[in-house]
Amino acid sequence: MHGLVSAMEDCHVAFTLWNYNPDNRVEYGDGWNKEDFSVVNGDHHDGDGETTPPPDYRNRAHEEDELYRGGRVLDVIIRPYAAKVAGTPVQSEWDHRTLRYSMVWRTTTTSLTNNNNKNDNKKARLTEIFLPDYHYAAHELDIAASHGLEWTLDRARQTLYVQSIHPDAEAYAAAGLHWVLVEIRDVPGRLRERVLERRRAGLSGGVLQRLPLAVEIWLEEVVSFRQGAAMGLFLAGLLGALVAWVLGMV
Repeated sequence: MHGLVSAMEDCHVAFTLWNYNPDNRVEYGDGWNKEDFSVVNGDHHDGDGETTPPPDYRNRAHEEDELYRGGRVLDVIIRPYAAKVAGTPVQSEWDHRTLRYSMVWRTTTTSLTNNNNKNDNKKARLTEIFLPDYHYAAHELDIAASHGLEWTLDRARQTLYVQSIHPDAEAYAAAGLHWVLVEIRDVPGRLRERVLERRRAGLSGGVLQRLPLAVEIWLEEVVSFRQGAAMGLFLAGLLGALVAWVLGMV
């Protein structure tokens, strides 16, 4: 799902994710045409907030929240995005493992200079980025922006406002490319928790389950910081095969 949505974002394609079916059940899916695509599951919860079978293990921390209860792959469906861009989007990237988000946009249009109203010009130079509490509420953030931009984070609105400090729209447009970068401070802790969640759910399996915890966390880092790079996946697979061979020889 993350790969699918990322591809559409890379191509700047407008899209809608389907579907939401509160009657979805683990036993029979959506109940139509043998499909099982709902982003929520409606199985009843017992007094401890658990389901049988259990819900998506990535959503366990949010199962007590009625808004997210029963969620499936919400950890990649709920994601940061630019709701308003003061220019033309060039690139946006989000790593669901490290929660690192970056956005690049370009200002070349002269339409920013066609209005003499200073307040309207200020609005035209404002970019708004949605940073969902689902991921970021529990983290301290490091935020950086290119020269000539200043930012304000409104936690209550889950929005990062990025404003040009150029004196007028013409100067802003002349600046060309702009960027903003959002990172959480405790990336190692985040990756460690991902691995522990996977192990608690019994999904590491096979070779990974037999690896020391530190090695599996390192593999998570390799995949994260080389996301989308074949070399990162190749190295992870190669190391896993090597460790499996060594363990088999013992």
